[in-house]
Amino acid sequence: MKKIYSTSKKVCCTLTLLLILSLGQALQAATNYYVATTGNNADPGTIAQPFLTIKYAISQASSGDIINVAAGNYIEAGQILIDKDLSIIGDDKTTTFVYPNANTLSNGAWILVDPTIDFNLSKFTLDGTGWLIYYGIKHQGSGTIDDCNIKEIKYNESGPEYGGTAILIQSTATVNVTNTAFTQIGRNGILADQCLGTYDNNTYTGKGAGDFLDYFIFSEYGDNVTISNNTVSDCRGVASSDGSASSAMAVWDDPGTQAIITGNTLTNNSAGIVIVGINGGTSDPKVVIGAGNLIVGGDYGIAFETFPSVSHTPDVTFTGLSTLKGQTVQAIYVGDGVSNGAIIDASSLEFRTAGGVLITDNFTIEDLVYHATDATNRAFIKWNGTNAYVTTLSGSIQRAINAVLSSWTINVGSGVFTENVT
Repeated sequence: MKKIYSTSKKVCCTLTLLLILSLGQALQAATNYYVATTGNNADPGTIAQPFLTIKYAISQASSGDIINVAAGNYIEAGQILIDKDLSIIGDDKTTTFVYPNANTLSNGAWILVDPTIDFNLSKFTLDGTGWLIYYGIKHQGSGTIDDCNIKEIKYNESGPEYGGTAILIQSTATVNVTNTAFTQIGRNGILADQCLGTYDNNTYTGKGAGDFLDYFIFSEYGDNVTISNNTVSDCRGVASSDGSASSAMAVWDDPGTQAIITGNTLTNNSAGIVIVGINGGTSDPKVVIGAGNLIVGGDYGIAFETFPSVSHTPDVTFTGLSTLKGQTVQAIYVGDGVSNGAIIDASSLEFRTAGGVLITDNFTIEDLVYHATDATNRAFIKWNGTNAYVTTLSGSIQRAINAVLSSWTINVGSGVFTENVT
């Protein structure tokens, strides 16, 4: 027994030593390359003798290397292909600018990250001004986009394509987007397909009203993401081709799609958060609207929609205090076919006037919520225990009775109601 124990210990020590040596070699293998506008691609890419272009630095780097880019303007020819694990770091997003020199194809990418590649990008401004760019970055691997400005990523934004996505994430791995500002984007800031990720502390400024679309994030195709502490404003465009409208955030009902939404400030958007059913007959997406969201102005605060007309029952939970303030049409809107017969508990929300005054009158709140008391074939939203409220705008005591459970209280506002109640 002693001999066996001793042999195992030796083997264990040998394996541990080999692992340490292997790790040390891997760490030593990472090389820093440098790029500057004063550089030369014939040079070795050191800090003293930098390369001239980012694409050439990529071609010379090995997997795991780091490319450091000095302040300046870099016009990179054609597509930038990331086909090895890399980190590319600019001097600062206010001083390090990268521009394309050609259009992408429809459905093409300016920066293409191959599948399984770990790619990290930080401290750059990516500016597509003057070119048709369908995807700014198509990320099929893993990694983080941090502390960047991404602007003017457009592809016929007023039709026929209504295109231009700053970051397409098409991966089952984790891709995070943090501390990044998006301006003058054709359609989507982040289009998240299948992936895992956290999108935190970003700023998206929409184009306002017009024949185009704006979405800070479009979450779909079974992704599982956290959307937190972002500031989104002025997503107000409507596509004349089919009437599609903009929103700060949209989560679709593709199987497995999950989103946690917390701490965001959404201002003057056509809608703040939209949960959409397109497949029908599903409990997807699973959405948690957590604490700290402030949705200010715009037409709708939170909307449950179907497109086209299908029936679906999204799994939506409200947790923690969030605020709906000063919407001009509806603070909460539940569309036809959404969660018919269900009761959604929104009691963690508060409602305020455009001037910031807390609304405590429940009949006033009822008129800010369009749900099962207003029309059939949709969910009922509750915010005050086992109480339902009916006003002359919602218009039907019977619909309220049909929407709630036994032992609830139906509170009826002043006015004339002409109906047979059963």
